[in-house]
Amino acid sequence: MRATRTLLLTLCSLAGLLAGCESNPLISGKTTVLVPIAGGQMAKMTFGSKGPILEENADFKITGLPTLAPDKAKGYVDYEFGLEMKSDAIPRSITVDDFSEDPILVLVQDKAPHLTKRVWRGSVLKMDGKDKRLGWLTSLDDSVRVMRFTVVLADGSVSTVNQAVSYPAYYKEIIRKSLGLGY
Repeated sequence: MRATRTLLLTLCSLAGLLAGCESNPLISGKTTVLVPIAGGQMAKMTFGSKGPILEENADFKITGLPTLAPDKAKGYVDYEFGLEMKSDAIPRSITVDDFSEDPILVLVQDKAPHLTKRVWRGSVLKMDGKDKRLGWLTSLDDSVRVMRFTVVLADGSVSTVNQAVSYPAYYKEIIRKSLGLGY
């Protein structure tokens, strides 16, 4: 019995090594998931044990998951975003879209982005319960949203990163209550 178990563990370990550490979630702690997005398409997103992994490309990396910050006393939420350029390249514009479903919703369109030490911060301020960009909050289940960060560089080249964001049902309830939505 012990020999069979040892053989099984050895075979499983060998299979993991042959599969490669990066692709094996048991070893890397990461897994790739297909998430539905606008237009009936699917996007490959990376998740770890604590949720979505911060994505990056050759030009920039996401510095934090897009955050909904509620202000219950005032009845609104702010959406906050951030990215860091990997070089001294100057962006001409930065756009953040929620393209989790149709229609694609523009959240931020910064045509004169200001960077501090290569870091950009953007936000959508004072979104209330009637804001169509928050319509997904009406679903009582957990939600995964996909944000598309598009950077147009000074030379006209375009660089894009898709970032998944996970919103558990309990957090969505907190947001709905802060917006005065009664369910």
